[in-house]
Amino acid sequence: SFNCVCIPHLLTHLQSLEVIHYLDEIYRVLKPGGRCLLICFLINSESEQLIAKGKSSQQLIYETEDGFTKDINLPEKGIGFRENLLLQWINERGFSVLEKSYGSWCGRTSSFKEDLLVLEKNIWRC
Repeated sequence: SFNCVCIPHLLTHLQSLEVIHYLDEIYRVLKPGGRCLLICFLINSESEQLIAKGKSSQQLIYETEDGFTKDINLPEKGIGFRENLLLQWINERGFSVLEKSYGSWCGRTSSFKEDLLVLEKNIWRC
């Protein structure tokens, strides 16, 4: 078991079933109270508006079942998930979100490019 797992840039290239699988595996290998850093593109009303205005470095303009992609023929080129849905998957897998920091990828002002989530493994799953 590990105290910490870092997942840089993986969620931006995985489809939903793969993300859910990775969350299950992260839960399996983390010690209770262990932490995980996820880097992702969170789609919410603010990021959608900025993308529509052409402010985003990631043109996630093609809607999918769970979010948006930049290439409908090869979604793995860049995927952003609906924030509420990704947070639901995280919660259902037994994690709490300790920190959520929005990145500048969609045109926000931020110190980070991508969105960052810090998760903590709960002692039990809900």
